[in-house]
Amino acid sequence: MTKRRTIPLLIILLAAAAALAFYCAAAGRTPDEVMNDGGETAAQALLNAEQMAESIRKAMEDGRCGEILLSDAGSTANCTGITVTEKQVEIASPGIYRLSGSLSNGQITVKCKGNVGLVLNGVSVTNADGPALYAEDAAHVQLWLTDGTENRLASGSPVDITGRSDDSGEEENGGAAVYAKDTLSVAGTGVLTVEGFLHNAVSTTDHAVILDGELRLTAVNNGIRGKESVTVRGGKISILSGNDGIHSVNGDQENNVTGAVSVTGGETIIRCYGDGIHAGKDLLVLDGTVNVTAGDTENITMNAGQPEGTQMPDGQQPPEGMQMPGGPRPPDGVQMPGAQQPPEGMQMPDGQQPPEGVQMPGAQQPPEDMQKPGGQQPPDAMMMPTGRNIAMEGNPNKTDDGVSRKGLKSGGTLEIRGGTVNVTSVDDCLHADDEVSVHGGELQLISADDGIHGTNRVTVTGGTVNIQQSYEGIEGHEITVSGGTVRVTADDDGFNANGGADMFSGFFRRESTAEEDVHPVLRISGGSVYVNAGGDGLDSNGDLLIQGGLVIADGPENDGNSALDSGSENGGIMAVEGGTVLAIGMSGMAESFGTESTQCSFIESFGTVFPAGTEIRIMNSDGKTLYEYTSVKSFNCVVFSSSDLHTGETVTLSVGEETAEVKLDSISNGKTGGFSVPGGFRNYPEDRR
Repeated sequence: MTKRRTIPLLIILLAAAAALAFYCAAAGRTPDEVMNDGGETAAQALLNAEQMAESIRKAMEDGRCGEILLSDAGSTANCTGITVTEKQVEIASPGIYRLSGSLSNGQITVKCKGNVGLVLNGVSVTNADGPALYAEDAAHVQLWLTDGTENRLASGSPVDITGRSDDSGEEENGGAAVYAKDTLSVAGTGVLTVEGFLHNAVSTTDHAVILDGELRLTAVNNGIRGKESVTVRGGKISILSGNDGIHSVNGDQENNVTGAVSVTGGETIIRCYGDGIHAGKDLLVLDGTVNVTAGDTENITMNAGQPEGTQMPDGQQPPEGMQMPGGPRPPDGVQMPGAQQPPEGMQMPDGQQPPEGVQMPGAQQPPEDMQKPGGQQPPDAMMMPTGRNIAMEGNPNKTDDGVSRKGLKSGGTLEIRGGTVNVTSVDDCLHADDEVSVHGGELQLISADDGIHGTNRVTVTGGTVNIQQSYEGIEGHEITVSGGTVRVTADDDGFNANGGADMFSGFFRRESTAEEDVHPVLRISGGSVYVNAGGDGLDSNGDLLIQGGLVIADGPENDGNSALDSGSENGGIMAVEGGTVLAIGMSGMAESFGTESTQCSFIESFGTVFPAGTEIRIMNSDGKTLYEYTSVKSFNCVVFSSSDLHTGETVTLSVGEETAEVKLDSISNGKTGGFSVPGGFRNYPEDRR
């Protein structure tokens, strides 16, 4: 089949940056020439920001900074190109300026054609009616945070951030606290607190680049908005926002939405009432730590029976008081109206924690009995979730106001290649209108809807994905797992290859946004996959293909779903060609692999419903154990496939105190006690392998 291909954002950034670096070196540009550059792409903005930071560092060492002292009694400047009025300081010449002091209900304005470096050396500026810093006309403005200093820029009057702000219009008159009509970057090692009580905290109509520093941002709308792009290379960012945490969407041209977000390092912590990170076109996480809590997550709770002692990663318990009734609370160090501090124990900069009552089953080891012959354990990273699901009202638990409350959201592609991503969200944790791809990193996801949703495709080639709670775990038109470790706990389906639409599950084939009609397919060819599902374990409205890896599905405890389910009603097939598969559940709708398979399998059901904790063992005719496992939930049906199974042999299936002899007469063997039959009874097309 023909597929559209997109060039990863990382490759574009690196290629552009390398080309620009080569050009600068060849041209022999000086720091002063760098400070007068303009006309940037996202890659050029990042490179220019790095070069500007070096220029500022050098200028401070050489004492070549202009000095501006802010004061309500009258600001002063020792350099030309600065206009000082009673409440406003206007910078009209490119250069590097060091600012100190405070200004109440005033504004710093940048209005020149070149680049400007503002060294914040203990600055406090507030403006009740508009931006505290307004870059009206400049190629690139960089805020340099002096080591050991705390700085504050605020717009509007303190208000309680409850609900969601309207994201319409520009902020020029409404007033982001820091507003730039061109590229804006932040560097240095100091602290900057930005309070956007009128609209956004930090906003630019061009590119936003965070190199270093500690940012504490509060906004009634978006924390950081870069219309063309937002790049986080390093630093420590804490965001509390009434809408999106980081937002990059440029929809000026109809049906041509752009906007890119890349996170290549640092620590980003977001609590928001909208989306954690929203990119109009592409979103990349290459490294660093991203922690997001999106929406009123206090309603995401565990069902009864959560085992005691289940904890967050590294054994951290969620602090008391970290709840979001009526909206999120601020990160540590960001004050609410009347200087009210967040509840004691809500320490966000050192790691995002879930709301009170959400217990993450992190690092739980698989049962000791789950062994391969010779005591070999499944892969070390294959830690088993507890099998407890999210308690929700509705199907799924979405608000009725139409507000998107996703963790990481992209209008195009969402790619994770490394780093750590922790998301607790009311909506999807990871969402892309085209493709979500995971090639590395550590993901811990809790959602009241989908853990991962890629409208066209979801691809996992590496890393560790732990969907600890979800309504549906992984959803998309085409789902491919070829490596890594994937763990899914879902109230409904664990995996659902369904046509891609973000809507209710069902037997009907859904529409995809792909240019061509592509048959839905769920394909696992490598890695380790563990599913604990209340609905179907592995569900495809088209083909379900297992070609390698380790697949374990603790399926439904009801007869209305199946541990394995292909879309035979849509002409789909279910086939196994490699790997090890163990799927358990109830027999009422049970399916197994069809005759298109090239690896032997069997399905066997019992009249007894076995409780959770029952030992399952498969042995060959010589009494050698081929596989063993201890169930997480109750079941009466077992599907198994392995390269150790061969036609003509007889194997023994031992379940608790009962045993069954299974003669492997053909590729697909066994029987069920319910209504369904082995999945797929037609020729297996070459283009679907």
